[in-house]
Amino acid sequence: MILQIVINSLITGGLYALIALGFALIYNTLKFIPFFYGALAIWAGYFLYLFMSLNIPFSVSIILGILSAVAMTLLLNSWLLKTFRNKKASSVILLILGLALSIFLENLLLAIFGPNIKSITLPFENSILNFGGATITITQIAVIFTAIPFLFLAFYILYKSRYGLIIRSLTTEPEMAEILGVNKEDIFRKVFMFVGLIAALVGMLYGIEYNLEPTAGTSLMIKAFTAAIIGGLEFLPAAIFGGYLLGFIENFSVLFLPAAFKDGITFIILFLFLLFRPKGIFGRKNRNEISE
Repeated sequence: MILQIVINSLITGGLYALIALGFALIYNTLKFIPFFYGALAIWAGYFLYLFMSLNIPFSVSIILGILSAVAMTLLLNSWLLKTFRNKKASSVILLILGLALSIFLENLLLAIFGPNIKSITLPFENSILNFGGATITITQIAVIFTAIPFLFLAFYILYKSRYGLIIRSLTTEPEMAEILGVNKEDIFRKVFMFVGLIAALVGMLYGIEYNLEPTAGTSLMIKAFTAAIIGGLEFLPAAIFGGYLLGFIENFSVLFLPAAFKDGITFIILFLFLLFRPKGIFGRKNRNEISE
């Protein structure tokens, strides 16, 4: 039973870590909480469902789903978010914008696809493997071994490449980056391409593993926000750690609590961290807080 819980934790933790990374990247670069990000990920899952329902091959559908999600992310940035940035909108206005955009995207999904749960039919047999008393399907293996390598790739891009250095300079020293001639809008565009790719992976993996419903983005967004808070919202690798930790806590909670209480566990953890450790496990106090 413990082995089965560990497997389940790696699956859910991988999804939480991915979406928390995208969430934290937008927050640190643009300095607002993107509550629309969960709905954007679910849109990617529906893109995959749509292309496969048109009898497009599975591999081509995945590529088209990724391209569609990235294009939608870039459109939101250039058409909507850039307008508010140019108007110097406050963080409160951007927060309300994110909530409104999330509601809009969810209702648009309801209007187009209806309220019923959609299942993605795979073109291959989803065999069940048994070992050590635990079971795992082929798609669950794919979820685990897609999330982990991509997280390492994201870490390499952010901390070992020139592009990552520029992004981190915007998150820590935005004034200095601007003085050095960094084109902020160009970096924002590249960031949204990257987080669009992450959203596409999360949405499609989620759709394959758990099926799709229009309001699933809200739950994903709560998980991403909680994971980022657990690790430390201003430290990008901490969001990954927080995602896996949340996945393990949720799944191991079934040893002591009913399985239906998983989402309740998330809210309790979020409440406790906001109350006692708002900067997360890896967060550090700033100088003013230390002096106080």
